[in-house]
Amino acid sequence: MKNITENQLKIGTEKNFGIVFGIFFLLLSAYLFYFHSFFNIFTVILSFLFFIISFTKPGLLKYPNIIWFYFGILLGKIVVPVFLFFTYFVIFTPMGFLVKLFKRNYIDKKIDKKLKSYWIKRDSKIGSFDDQF
Repeated sequence: MKNITENQLKIGTEKNFGIVFGIFFLLLSAYLFYFHSFFNIFTVILSFLFFIISFTKPGLLKYPNIIWFYFGILLGKIVVPVFLFFTYFVIFTPMGFLVKLFKRNYIDKKIDKKLKSYWIKRDSKIGSFDDQF
C-alpha cells in the first residue's frame, strides 16, 4: 500500500460538498425532531439551501469546500497522533509491564543471556522481493 502525500490528495467537487452538507443538516434536523421533539427550522432551511446551491450554482461552494478540505487534513494531523499515543500508552505499555512483572515468555524461546545477538548469518543471498505474489 502506497503512502499518499498531501499533494496527491484530490479535493472533492463542490456539488458533492453541497450534497453532503445538505444531508448532514437534514439528518441533524430529523435527529433533533425525533429524539428531542424540537423542530429546528434553521437546519431544514440550511439543508435545502445546500441542496439548491449544489444543483444550481455549485461554484458558490468552492471556498467552503477548500476550507473544509484543509480542515480535514489539519484534523487528521491532530487526531492520528493522539489516537496512536492513546493506543500505545493505554494498551501496549501496560501489557509490556504485566508480561515483565509475571516473567512470561510468550514466544517460547529460551533466552540465553550470554549471546550478544540472535541474528542468523545467511550463506546465500536473498533474492528480490519485487512481484512476490
